[in-house]
Amino acid sequence: MTGLKELLEADGIRLKKVSTREYHSPCPVCGGKDRFVTWPDKGESGRGWCRQCNLNVDGIAYLMQVHGITFPEAAEYVGKNHTARKDRIRKPNRTASIVKPESEEALVPSSQWMDAAGLFMEWAADNLHKNSKRLDKLQRERGISPATVKRWRLGWNPTSLKRPGENWGLDGKIYLPAGLVTPNMRDGKTVSLKIRQESGEPKYLLVRGSKVFPYLLHGNVHGTIVLVESEFDALLLWETSRDVITPIAVGGCSNKPDMETAELIAGAEILLNCMDNDTAGEQAGAWWKDWFPHCIRWKPTRKDPGEMFQTGESVRRWIIKGIRSSIMDKGKWPGKLDFYESIDELADPFPSKFLKEMTEEQIERMAIMMESGETMEQIMRYLGIMEMNTKHEQSLNQRNNPLEKRNTTVKSEVYTLR
Repeated sequence: MTGLKELLEADGIRLKKVSTREYHSPCPVCGGKDRFVTWPDKGESGRGWCRQCNLNVDGIAYLMQVHGITFPEAAEYVGKNHTARKDRIRKPNRTASIVKPESEEALVPSSQWMDAAGLFMEWAADNLHKNSKRLDKLQRERGISPATVKRWRLGWNPTSLKRPGENWGLDGKIYLPAGLVTPNMRDGKTVSLKIRQESGEPKYLLVRGSKVFPYLLHGNVHGTIVLVESEFDALLLWETSRDVITPIAVGGCSNKPDMETAELIAGAEILLNCMDNDTAGEQAGAWWKDWFPHCIRWKPTRKDPGEMFQTGESVRRWIIKGIRSSIMDKGKWPGKLDFYESIDELADPFPSKFLKEMTEEQIERMAIMMESGETMEQIMRYLGIMEMNTKHEQSLNQRNNPLEKRNTTVKSEVYTLR
């Protein structure tokens, strides 16, 4: 694979080696002397960032942003296999950089921070698991079941804590307010902790040292992605609709995705922007539409999906309508007869004996899955038509949920010693 370092050198940019894994050079966009930092070993094709204009790219993004070519063309040039379709990512506005690291290590927290955060997360998750009143309140007020709480390792901190920063790789103290703890994970490690405080402002506090990444909850259908602002909205959507979508919370309408998440979004067949129904949410929609032309705005009927649930509206029915609207915009939504005909045309047709027994709702879900690029085997499995090997299912769940890789048995007294 052709890396970012080789691409820069091919464009006549001289790189100065400052350490075993870091190079400095003029920025290919703003021309800032020694302002552009390149880490050739970061990711698949290297990573670069300008400390002056905030240009943040890997090999593919460099070709797209600097040379103005499409994602598929850039992926082919560097020799990377890709699933995103043409023109899914347009040449972006460089002032809206995705990540702004000051060094390679700044892309994620330090190992020491992630280890300490992981220990706190498991302790808090154990607290919430034992607190039936809190679990009931989450289900009643937010529509989030104990099973979902366990899957995504939500936790409860019963009292405000101050811990020595040196245990987290930082100076001073680490403040952990009392409240509901929501961790964000990457590659099985905790990269951020957000706590909804029981009292005081701000309502949500990001624990010092956290890095802001999109909150990605893998569902059964990766080709249909729904964007929301709040982590709790994403959890509600995963609870109600994970069989037809993958929800992503960006953490605020002004936040942008990292390149890994951007590639996932670009590869989706259906992309719904369901951010808050307010002025800020509307203004943010222009950025998403500019980067991802296949993105359609699907407003919550209330302020957000959480408020829809609280007023008794069916969040799932609203999501299904949004998916149908997206497919109809392409002129592809099938009627029942048309859908049967499309099944017959498949190289690996769906067994007709099952079609006769299927409900209209199952037909609708099949159409969504087909439009999202799912295989017949996946469709049959998700609809419960084909039994799945237990070992394979456990392997799939672990891959989709990196949290399962961690040891979830943590004694309460372990954390209090920190």
